Amino acid sequence: MSLAKIQGSVRSFWKDERGITGLETAIILIAFVVVAAVFAFAILNAGLGATSNAEDAISTAQTETQSTLAPRGDSILVARGAGPAFADVESVAFKLAPSPGAKAISLADAITLVQYSDESTAAETIQLGGGAGACIQTATSLWLTGSGDVVDKGEIVEITVTLAAGCLVVNEEWKIEVFPRDGAIVSVQGRTPVELSKNMNV
Repeated sequence: MSLAKIQGSVRSFWKDERGITGLETAIILIAFVVVAAVFAFAILNAGLGATSNAEDAISTAQTETQSTLAPRGDSILVARGAGPAFADVESVAFKLAPSPGAKAISLADAITLVQYSDESTAAETIQLGGGAGACIQTATSLWLTGSGDVVDKGEIVEITVTLAAGCLVVNEEWKIEVFPRDGAIVSVQGRTPVELSKNMNV
């Protein structure tokens, strides 16, 4: 074969581009597959994260629901002094017990907070069994049934908040909240009568 024929064959070989289109198509297809795989992984990862967050939220809500105290009976207000005219309230007492199906809840002094507020007093918080504030003089707990720092099923604990003179007067709205370490906040509220007596159920 002459050199001219060999050169002609080589030139025709390099000019033959029949496989190029198929190769380009394969490269584009592979690129689409890779991009789709990356997006699918990102979406699945985000979905798994959202599912995990939802499970955590549900678990936390269940824990809060199972660790709930509820007021039992009326709140007892005791007026200061011997009368016959009483100017203010000396103490507020109320009873707490676990809600139906609730787990044991700790009301230990070191980990429980009590907050008081009324129409003229901003929220004031002290530790249960702790020192006095501007309005709250003392906040104590007494187990009426059972004993210890944990309120178990069937037990009732009485919280008594003693107030400074002039803090809670006639015809005034008040609210006391108990903050256990675990579980929901317990809120007890009411309004004092327009005329105070020594002992009042509200």
